[in-house]
Amino acid sequence: MDEKMVMTYVIVDIYCMILALTIYRSINNDFGNEFEVKSIKRALISFCGFMGFGLVWLLMENGYLPYINANAWISNMLSLWLLIAVSYYWCLFAVSKLKNSRFWSRRIISLLTIPFILSGVLCLVSPLTGWVFTIGADGTYHRGPLFLIMSSLGFVYDIIVVIQSVISGMKEKQTEKKRMCMLIGIYIFFPLAASIIQIYFSGMPILAPAIITGFFLVFVNMQKTQINNDALTGLNNRRNAFRVLEEQIHISSKDHPAEVYMLDVNSFKEINDNFGHVEGDRALNTIGTSLRKLEQMYGVFVARYGGDEFMIISGNQCQTDSEVMINSLREILKEQCAEDGLAYDITVSVGYAQADTPEIEAEQLINQADKMLYKEKHRYHEMKEELPVSFE
Repeated sequence: MDEKMVMTYVIVDIYCMILALTIYRSINNDFGNEFEVKSIKRALISFCGFMGFGLVWLLMENGYLPYINANAWISNMLSLWLLIAVSYYWCLFAVSKLKNSRFWSRRIISLLTIPFILSGVLCLVSPLTGWVFTIGADGTYHRGPLFLIMSSLGFVYDIIVVIQSVISGMKEKQTEKKRMCMLIGIYIFFPLAASIIQIYFSGMPILAPAIITGFFLVFVNMQKTQINNDALTGLNNRRNAFRVLEEQIHISSKDHPAEVYMLDVNSFKEINDNFGHVEGDRALNTIGTSLRKLEQMYGVFVARYGGDEFMIISGNQCQTDSEVMINSLREILKEQCAEDGLAYDITVSVGYAQADTPEIEAEQLINQADKMLYKEKHRYHEMKEELPVSFE
């Protein structure tokens, strides 16, 4: 490879690594739950590792760094395995973000991990077997018989994400969430297109910019979505809830009142204390899924108000009885706990208030619902104290 092309590779790769690290530093807990944040960050670090070890091999191969046989093997093994790690961690992030509860389980995670571990083992034993690649005594690199299988493992993970994004996108009703599903699904087309182009234009630095472009588009659009949506549950957030509530109050009347429901999870601290914060996030996601089902059933607006509190806004066009709505929610929540395979039942205390005049303030209506909520919460704790000590 001539000097200009080597320098092109170096500049492009360093630029992509800087962009990846910038995205990494910009991701915080608002980007998703703890598992999602860890997965996307590990994908970005794996990408930087793939680029870094690839550069080491490039510079050694072209005489810009001293050629050391052990370093040549290590840089190639880690570069190839970390490329698969990018797709593996991206897959974990995506299927969790898409919230497909039937697909997402510890058993599925274990199954997804098997090819990733197997690829690492194949890379590790290549110096002895030559299955994935070999490096001759003169420093020449040759692909092994299992190289193509290894290279395709990353696309297998990406195809899984595409399937899940299509399934989730078909279920979603909100335009923003459909767009998020689409963005997660089209990530595969960037590295896939780059791989095809590289067949005809070998020796060009195409793959790295394609991968980081996919990450960048998802990151930017996720940031936009967070303006109105809660990153953990995918529900509307508090800011959006206030806007909708004010709109509904403005058009409310005695014949067509607006209602707000405030929900608080019972014994949520016990879930965190007994099962950990990751399980606590899972419980909140179960509530989020239940509320989306309620949304589809009654046409209400649902949001995460903050912490383990949620809000339902029933507009003046929805004339469902309050008790029917609450009982439906509890029924859906019980079924969702069983569907998600939770080791406990989730129950909620609910308070609600009604606006039959545009003069009432949103905060005033929420305070009224909160007063009823805390009375309900107090009754729950009194009943719990009378029962034998157990954990729901």
